[in-house]
Amino acid sequence: MKILITSDTYENQICGVYVSITTLKDQLIKQGHDVRLLTLSKDHKSKIVNNDYYIGSFSLYRIDFRQSIKFNDKIIDEIVSWNPDLIHVQTEWFCGKISKKISKKTNCPYINTCHTSWEDFTSGLIPTKILRRIISKRIVKKCYNESYGIIAPSEKMISYLKKININLPTYIIPTGIDLERFNQKLSPEKENKLKSELNLNDNSKILVYLGRIAKEKNIEELIEFLPDLILKDKDIILLICGEGPDLNHLKNKITKMGMQKHVRLTGVIQPKETYKYYKLGKIFVSASTCETQGITYIEALASSLPIVCRYDESLDDIIENGYNGFTYTNKQEYIDHILKILNMDDEYSILKDNALKTSQKFSKETFGKDIESVYLNTLNNL
Repeated sequence: MKILITSDTYENQICGVYVSITTLKDQLIKQGHDVRLLTLSKDHKSKIVNNDYYIGSFSLYRIDFRQSIKFNDKIIDEIVSWNPDLIHVQTEWFCGKISKKISKKTNCPYINTCHTSWEDFTSGLIPTKILRRIISKRIVKKCYNESYGIIAPSEKMISYLKKININLPTYIIPTGIDLERFNQKLSPEKENKLKSELNLNDNSKILVYLGRIAKEKNIEELIEFLPDLILKDKDIILLICGEGPDLNHLKNKITKMGMQKHVRLTGVIQPKETYKYYKLGKIFVSASTCETQGITYIEALASSLPIVCRYDESLDDIIENGYNGFTYTNKQEYIDHILKILNMDDEYSILKDNALKTSQKFSKETFGKDIESVYLNTLNNL
């Protein structure tokens, strides 16, 4: 098949959508398909690189997003000439609109993956929850109204789509990851070098957060809970890995709370390097309740890293309390779970083994085959 994957988010924003797209594209190519990408460029220039199409764009800094400079671009004509068999839309904004245009010109179907909860994503821009809900519903319905089907990574997103009356064929397919990459060993030399760069020592008990630094991720909560943890164990360090629009705000909060000695901020990390930071950790932590699946949770599990995270229904099939980690609903539960794991002996090894076992069902190979089945089903039912 000739498959066009479209997304506003790709190299311009390293996040879960980027990981999902790169994994899917690689797997589909291995399965013998002709796969091309339409996305937004990091700058104002449109270009074609290795058969992937980049439309010139500018940054919308307040929501950490980009917008195309123009809707009509000669690159679109190139795509129409290529004449894809199917379009897989990964985001609802510019590429959602342009995908519908290409679909009509080439008479090919398009399907969507629902990665994002727009109600949560726009929380830093639109303070009123009711208004966010109205805008979110309009964005999603407008993008999906002629779609041939919707893929969602969790039951949580399917429930959301039903709530806003999206009545289309739906498929729950969790994003797969490269399990081997996260299960690889970190050499003592690399570990010591990384610890030195981050000003960590052998006594440091590292809680790792890795992901987008944005308001909806609720990272502030992890910082606010930190003083009570330090009273119990002064060797605890919170390692926050990533970048995003809320980074400066977090820096100011850390300084205001006097937590500089117990927090490390890495900034952006390239995907091929992320496994190193998981390997430094004792526990993966997150306070987010906006996840549609949470790829970083799966990456942590594949790194044999137990998890402590705020409960969210999207994680029902990922976190099993006492088996591979714990979920919490309040501050005291968070503190109790962290201290319990840090004080484990043989039980900690069991948690690590169980984390790795859980990750096995999220392989990139299964992901690619499941998505391919949706494509075939869509084309066979035209």
